[in-house]
Amino acid sequence: MSRPGHGTFESELGFAKNGAQWHLVVREARYEQAEPENLVFDVTMSVRNLLECSRDVRIDALRLFPLLAQEMRDEAASALKAIQDAKKFVK
Repeated sequence: MSRPGHGTFESELGFAKNGAQWHLVVREARYEQAEPENLVFDVTMSVRNLLECSRDVRIDALRLFPLLAQEMRDEAASALKAIQDAKKFVK
């Protein structure tokens, strides 16, 4: 069980859908310490479109974008494999 005050706040880069459009966003989130070396997501504090963030935040996001792009490629490959495996199972 987490104890109040033993968490951390993080800024995270990602994609989120707002209405019919997807945007690069920065999420401010709080993580609570569940075990000595294990943080667990607690709550989203805010979500802002990257274009509305400060210049410093946008520059920091540029540094993270290659990692985000790689994670998206990995997720897409995993989803494609799952679809292909399901098609083999149905045939």
